[in-house]
Amino acid sequence: MNLNDLRYAVAVARERNFRRAAERCFVTQPALSLAIQKLEDELGVRLFERSRTEVSLTEVGSRVIEQAQRVLEEAGKISEIARRGQDQLAGPLKLGVIYTVGPYLLPELIPILHRKAPHMPLEVEENLTAQLDVLLRTGRIDAAIVALPFEAPGVSVLALYDEPFAVVVPTEHAWAKRTSIRADELAGEKVLMLASGHCFSNQVAEACPELQRRGGEILQGNSLETIRNMVASGLGITVLPASADSPRYRSPLLKMREGLRFVFTRKGFLTICSSTAQTNLRSDARANQPDLVLRLMPVSGKDRYARTKKYGLDPWSGFSIGITALQPHSIGSLHIRSRDANEQASMDPRYLSHEADVQLFLDGIRRARAIAEEPAMKALIVRETRPGPSVTDSAALLDYVREGVNTSWHMVGTCKMGVDEDAVVDPQLRVRGIEKLRVVDSSICPTIPSSNTNAAAIAIGEKASDLILEAAR
Repeated sequence: MNLNDLRYAVAVARERNFRRAAERCFVTQPALSLAIQKLEDELGVRLFERSRTEVSLTEVGSRVIEQAQRVLEEAGKISEIARRGQDQLAGPLKLGVIYTVGPYLLPELIPILHRKAPHMPLEVEENLTAQLDVLLRTGRIDAAIVALPFEAPGVSVLALYDEPFAVVVPTEHAWAKRTSIRADELAGEKVLMLASGHCFSNQVAEACPELQRRGGEILQGNSLETIRNMVASGLGITVLPASADSPRYRSPLLKMREGLRFVFTRKGFLTICSSTAQTNLRSDARANQPDLVLRLMPVSGKDRYARTKKYGLDPWSGFSIGITALQPHSIGSLHIRSRDANEQASMDPRYLSHEADVQLFLDGIRRARAIAEEPAMKALIVRETRPGPSVTDSAALLDYVREGVNTSWHMVGTCKMGVDEDAVVDPQLRVRGIEKLRVVDSSICPTIPSSNTNAAAIAIGEKASDLILEAAR
């Protein structure tokens, strides 16, 4: 086998179609089919199940394709290594950084890096020191910014800078006007610290051993920003690295800037819609309608519906490409719990319970990444935040999808219209078995519309008004 054979196999796995795979690889379909057959003969296994309507991976084929993707990625690094040999500032720099440093150092570092090394894109991995240690020793990242002391076999350590600690207290606290605090004084206070695993917590404990020795009251948070807000709410005091306590991050006016700009000028970020571009796609060219949507959203965050900083918007400029399945195959369940109408029903959406939906989302991620790799987009991108450039195999991508998949809240179909036994309303929108009662909303849709339900709901309302007026004459 050779690398081209593997490229052809990966292309067929992605496209689920030999013709489209051949077009993607810029070869004829007979040449690609012959290469796939040769590869299967050489391996002694069938990689793909072929039928008149679809091409699917066999169980062993899925594992072979995952390994082939890794081989192609590693092979691609050879050219990268050669380029770096010619110019050390060419090619991506994979940088690990601990959570307590990244949000405060990177906004200052990245613009400088762009000016000094425009051909060296930065790929950032935020994680705990222990995880960065593993990534560094296995070659998944090139360098890491961590807190000292740090020792690892075969790793060179260079001290970059020293950073003082700052004690942060509520505005009404007795220490609010003090210019300095002794470390041993912290032991008498309720101190908020990062959860175990963060090296910054260990550093604070080393700087103030009395805190542990005297059994001071310690509360834990998951991020410095969460802890800062807990302090502002009067729950205690904390210790932050000086970079996290700079005016840039503690000024309330800065946080309110976009809101004030919108209120007084009706301009700025808040005037932008949540999705600025959208494309409806067919994952299979033979489909009679689109089943996949990619939406470009001018915000970066783990969950745009979240109400907490941990899962909400990121504190940096960015964008997201949202992936939506328009015609999902997965079927959930809805059951009443009791005869009490006030008791909430039991609902299980069972996302991704159908293999077709799994493959659709994996295909959507690959398409989104392909868009991001286009020159016009790539020039604007510093790094992929989620799921991250290191996440490439299907199993890891699926774990990411399962963690974040949710509904778009465009509910339809619970009062299906039709003439069959499962229909709730007839074509006149009248509820079967109940006189003088109609349902007029998107719940009467017998199938799922291929886009937002706004236009469909308006059309239903207008048609219903005509039906009601006609019946009243």
